[in-house]
Amino acid sequence: MKNLLLPQVIECERMMAAGLDKSESSLKAIEEKEQLNKSLSSIVVLEQRLLRLTNELEEERAKNSSVGLEEGMKKKQ
Repeated sequence: MKNLLLPQVIECERMMAAGLDKSESSLKAIEEKEQLNKSLSSIVVLEQRLLRLTNELEEERAKNSSVGLEEGMKKKQ
């Protein structure tokens, strides 16, 4: 009787092992996805910060440019 059940037991153990492998792979995939989401969030925050700083720099350049023009006009007069 034991010999008749042995192939079924082996098959069951193999299927369980395959299921565990899939679970571990799924867990790793979920962890990688979470890490990628964190990285993406950081990139978005940095991109917004860069855009804000670029806008501030352009505003400052525009102010300096207009001040330079005003001083140039005063010197001509």
